[in-house]
Amino acid sequence: MKTFLILIFTFFNFVVCGQSNKELYFITGHPLTRTDDLFESVLWRYDRDSSALIRHLQLCGSEEQLSNIKMYVELGYFTLMKSNSWRQEQPYDSLLVFNITNMELRRVSVGKPDCGITATDNNFLLKLPDLLLVAIDFIQRKPIRQLLYNSYEINNLKYSDSVDLQLYKNIYLTGFMGGNIVGSDYILSYSREEDGYLEIIVTGDRSKRPCFPYELPEQFRFNSSSRHTVSINNDDIFLVNGRKETKKDSLGTRQVVIFDKKKEEWSELILSGNLSRIRGFSDWLCGYIGDDNKSLLNKPLPGSSLWQDRATGLSPAIRYERMYAPGILYFYNPSTGVYFELETKQADSEVVLIQDEKVIYRIYDELYEAKLVNGKKLASVKLLLKDDRVPDIHWAFYR
Repeated sequence: MKTFLILIFTFFNFVVCGQSNKELYFITGHPLTRTDDLFESVLWRYDRDSSALIRHLQLCGSEEQLSNIKMYVELGYFTLMKSNSWRQEQPYDSLLVFNITNMELRRVSVGKPDCGITATDNNFLLKLPDLLLVAIDFIQRKPIRQLLYNSYEINNLKYSDSVDLQLYKNIYLTGFMGGNIVGSDYILSYSREEDGYLEIIVTGDRSKRPCFPYELPEQFRFNSSSRHTVSINNDDIFLVNGRKETKKDSLGTRQVVIFDKKKEEWSELILSGNLSRIRGFSDWLCGYIGDDNKSLLNKPLPGSSLWQDRATGLSPAIRYERMYAPGILYFYNPSTGVYFELETKQADSEVVLIQDEKVIYRIYDELYEAKLVNGKKLASVKLLLKDDRVPDIHWAFYR
């Protein structure tokens, strides 16, 4: 009996310590197009003993334009698209893929003669049964102008100059980061009046457009041909943004229609604020309340008096142009129906990560770690770091 208890204790201690001893990594990045200021992007390791960021790897130099960072925590990868700046004589665009499991960074130059990338922030991950593809669209200028679909296998960057458009129904989407960051992970869809399917807008030819394999039930159909943003499509959740309501002098609302893939159930959530700034981590949806009501844009953003230009990055004021955020984070699990909010009193706040029942969130220049207790609330909240680099951290992972 004593031996059995020792084994149980040893196993429990191994599991608990193994989880708590996982290293935590953060990424600083500046995927913005409304500024000529360029800053480097870095992968940092968090040192719990000194409560400091330890430089791990430069991802993008200060002479390069970062187009996007897309984090796929559950799949074990993140990707970057970047280009050298207009100041350089020989322009290039690059795709970088980081494997979280083996901590390996791969890089490939993208582009073809007489072609240009449609938008360097417009790359998508296609999750197929046996492999992952990063799809990038090009515009061919000569001999005829046409749209080309290209891809790279994520594990070895093997190139293909042709992508079957029907594969886009397997697109993997993770949602929006804090502020109006360019390159957030979403795609436009087109609702069909005749049924509940959503066409994926990857070509102007409607007869060739793929459809998401989820048919909205009648009570959630839009009953018109209209554009809608699909911002979450992972292994657990499919989410499309629905109707938007703007109120005169207060926060409006936004409908999001959700399909729980494991339970095979549809539901809707009415968010406060008419901007759907929502992000997905496995079966959790999280985000911050935001609104673009013109009557609110003259109001000072909570906590904005603290914002300043910094040597390491841009003021959040650039990321929060043309929107109002009251400083409220929300958490929602469609499978359990649990919804709760966290008032930060700081417009520049966001959930950076939910992984292994841990939540990392940022309040301007402070990073916090909390436990997700019984899938219902946050507890054991701990300030990890207060640092000049924190306002530009929007991505994280444990390893």
